[in-house]
Amino acid sequence: MATHIGCQLIIFGQRSRTDLGNVLREVAEAGYHGVEMGLHADPAWLKDSLASLQLKLAGVHSGYGDVTQRVDDYIKFCTELGAKYVMCSGTKDHTQEGYAESAKVLDEVGARYKAAGITFCYHHHSWEFRKVNGETGWDVLVKGLDPNVVALNIDTYWALHGGFDPVEFIRTYLDRVAYLHFKDMIGGTQAFAEVGQGIINFAAVHEALKPKDIEWYTVEQDRTARTPKESIRMSRTYIKERLGL
Repeated sequence: MATHIGCQLIIFGQRSRTDLGNVLREVAEAGYHGVEMGLHADPAWLKDSLASLQLKLAGVHSGYGDVTQRVDDYIKFCTELGAKYVMCSGTKDHTQEGYAESAKVLDEVGARYKAAGITFCYHHHSWEFRKVNGETGWDVLVKGLDPNVVALNIDTYWALHGGFDPVEFIRTYLDRVAYLHFKDMIGGTQAFAEVGQGIINFAAVHEALKPKDIEWYTVEQDRTARTPKESIRMSRTYIKERLGL
């Protein structure tokens, strides 16, 4: 399948809720193929709006409690919009017991999403890489999660923030990766950057992903010192010109 470029709407802040129509227009004008967001829009309106702008719903992303407790709502929303990916951030808590318990819950709901034709992905940050009694939460999750029902949404920024080379991190877990967040980092300050404006080598990231058939590389920039419109354009231009996507 072809790789598409998505835009996570977090960069627009509350505008993604109060001014979603214009936000979608800015995303389409910047040249993206789709958006990633939460369940905060009427499905019928969103479907028509995306279609009018030739956009797709790349995926839906929310926290552990929401995506594990509202499985039917997420399945219905994704089915109506044609989305194939649901991303989960976080776990019950950051204890080893919490990670182990969360892995069991994620496996259970992952099976439900899979039955509905949706790929359920765990999205990491960097707190999972903290060691407790010699083992990280990530170690517990990777061992506990069934790769047949829970895939991985690798985030390049958070991999680096957690002390890993994003390229090597991707290579280590490539067989379990189903979805990518392209997020860059300014060296020294660790601030978020537009893709290609920081220290992450996205050409090498893309090369590492080539053996895997990844449908979506989604740009996620939590905050920006520029306008969101300018930032998403900069990231999209870099990806198009430097990666040919």
